[in-house]
Amino acid sequence: EQTALSRPPLEPIGRCLKWIARNKKILIRSITWNLQANTPPSMEEVTKEMLREKTYHLYIIGSEECENSIAYSAVNTKKDKWMGYLQEALGESYVKIRSQTLQAINLILFSHVSVATLISDVHSAAVPCGLGNTLGNKGGVTLSFRFCDTKFLFTNAHLTAHQDNAVEITDYFTRSDKEMSGIL
Repeated sequence: EQTALSRPPLEPIGRCLKWIARNKKILIRSITWNLQANTPPSMEEVTKEMLREKTYHLYIIGSEECENSIAYSAVNTKKDKWMGYLQEALGESYVKIRSQTLQAINLILFSHVSVATLISDVHSAAVPCGLGNTLGNKGGVTLSFRFCDTKFLFTNAHLTAHQDNAVEITDYFTRSDKEMSGIL
């Protein structure tokens, strides 16, 4: 059984805002998911397992290789099907605030409608790290925003795989972190 703290009232708006003020907390679910260009599982499974029955104020959902393979994402960066899928899974009580895409890498901020007006100063950026630091098959995307008086920053990265590439991974991370910090 979930406690009152882990399952806040999201509606009506007044009750939700009172809960946030009283507890001085918001609940955020941050997810990253490499779909490897496969179709996501059933809506029911995603809602229950990943979205946890839609009990959070904010969802930050990162994905790699959604909709398309890395290669196809170089020519078709759109994520319309993926965005539609997530919006359907979350339902009408959640709105997309911002998304950032870099080829096959994506990061989306969804807010429950009861707290959407408390989000401001939204920014996003992308740093490619693939082939000559120009291709987005590797790299990172980031979203920053202010929720009331608190600033948040979330990053989703798709870097080189395997431990024997630790130096390259560290270089990609360091470069991405430095460039994104300068942008945001």
